[in-house]
Amino acid sequence: LKYAFSNNGDINVITFKMKKNDDNSYTMLIGDNGIGSKIGLNDEHATFGLELIKTLAEQLQGTIKHLPVKGTMYEITFSSVK
Repeated sequence: LKYAFSNNGDINVITFKMKKNDDNSYTMLIGDNGIGSKIGLNDEHATFGLELIKTLAEQLQGTIKHLPVKGTMYEITFSSVK
């Protein structure tokens, strides 16, 4: 959040959505409509926020992908957790 938004008058939106899929897996969206980031999922040096998201996906044994939208948005898909 510290670097996500500029002071250009836009409405700042943080997104967190989660849904259950037909195959009993789950899809989670995490992101914002801010200025975005040029750091990729596989880059050696990541931001603290990206490291948190990657760690969450790893703990859930899920997959993560960056969605091509304004700002930054990640989709994590994972199976049911016991």
